[in-house]
Amino acid sequence: MTPFLSVGPLTLPSYPFLVIIGLWAGMWLAAKDAGRLKVEGDHVYNIGLYSLVGGLLGGRAWYVLAHRESYAGVPLQAFSLTLNAVSLPEGAIIGLAIALIYSKRYRLSIPTLADALAPGITLALAIGGLGAFLGSQTQGTPTALPWGIVQFGETRHPAHLYLVLAALLILAILRAARRKRQRPGFTFLLFAELYAGSRLLLDPFFALPATIGAGFRVVQVAALAVMVLVLAVMARVEKSA
Repeated sequence: MTPFLSVGPLTLPSYPFLVIIGLWAGMWLAAKDAGRLKVEGDHVYNIGLYSLVGGLLGGRAWYVLAHRESYAGVPLQAFSLTLNAVSLPEGAIIGLAIALIYSKRYRLSIPTLADALAPGITLALAIGGLGAFLGSQTQGTPTALPWGIVQFGETRHPAHLYLVLAALLILAILRAARRKRQRPGFTFLLFAELYAGSRLLLDPFFALPATIGAGFRVVQVAALAVMVLVLAVMARVEKSA
């Protein structure tokens, strides 16, 4: 893999660098779509920045509290911020809460705002996923296929690259879907359904999964739950139309 990228005279770590690039590219695309939906693009940048900072700080605080015994002797290390030491689910919830509070404060239509954010989120996932692939943040299951990559001395599936390709396909579908007039919120629901479906199908290519119960993969269980929930919401919206 390529853990470091050369940018002019600088040598930067691939994963965090591309995550940052992905976030800004995602906000740019979301702001562009927001203008088309008659929402000020500045709101997208504000929500993105506030949610990102709040989510990272909240996720870091949650991680420190969950592992407080590790920081008992070195309390100052609790203030260091690394992507590997952030509770991402809790951070995402905090970031979402901040976005909802901001939307309510400025009386923004949440379904319309969500539609604007969906393509930007997809682009951010694609670029950030490429960073995770280059930085070997995850490893795939063993394979004999010709496009396998060597990780830890074994040929494995380029699992995160599969997610990148899936995200680019989802982005193309979202761009095609916007040509038709849809009810507010449809684009975001479509994104959620497609992305959850991609995680359900592609998670078996990832090695060392977190499991629950009788060995069920956590990611697949969560993805299936999201798909069912989104389909139920879509059906309800269609019924009320």
